[in-house]
Amino acid sequence: MLILKTIVGVLFQIGLVALMLLWPAGDWPWKEGLIYLVFHATIVMSGSLYLCIFHPKSVEARLTARDPNQPVRDKIAFAILITVSVFTFTLNPLDVFHFQIFPKPSFGLQLLGAGACATSYIFLFVTMIQNEFAQPIVNVQEDRGHVLVDSGLYASVRHPMYSFYLTAMSGMALWLGSIFTATVGTLLLLLALLPRILVEEDTLKNDLDGYADYMERVPYRLIPKVF
Repeated sequence: MLILKTIVGVLFQIGLVALMLLWPAGDWPWKEGLIYLVFHATIVMSGSLYLCIFHPKSVEARLTARDPNQPVRDKIAFAILITVSVFTFTLNPLDVFHFQIFPKPSFGLQLLGAGACATSYIFLFVTMIQNEFAQPIVNVQEDRGHVLVDSGLYASVRHPMYSFYLTAMSGMALWLGSIFTATVGTLLLLLALLPRILVEEDTLKNDLDGYADYMERVPYRLIPKVF
């Protein structure tokens, strides 16, 4: 049942990504967009199935979309993040085909973006493996025996999933040919993440044993030694 739910969820997400990328482009076929879409579908489906088989608790957490204990502030912060994420996705084809604010990046820069995107996708799955309590909503999962995760990537920054989400989105933008989205769009995403980070930290600091000490031991949120 978990595998079926995962496959349906991934297919739905792939469809949304395709819609956000290809519809605003208004041009068919868009080579870079199609290549990225195939990459995205392949790595997300294979990675999700791997998690289902070897780390099912991580998938169960990611499939949790509602919880009565979710703070109202988190609902607002999550809505902001989703809205800005959708806008940033659609900004790629809009800039490439319509705005063209900056010149198209060189092939080497696009290749660098593709590498950054692919690497970030891999590390996003690593964060899910290392933290089986990472779910889309903020709350302490007492029914699942929620405990503090402070090892692996979480020993360097408190929110590695958000870190690699930003680098994945920025790398994707370069790959697709939009320097504007890779810079301004990523900055907008960072600003949209900040309220979510603050709500998450406030909730966990108050309700999860050891999180306050963890914040002192690991002072960086997204970038080691920087922020």
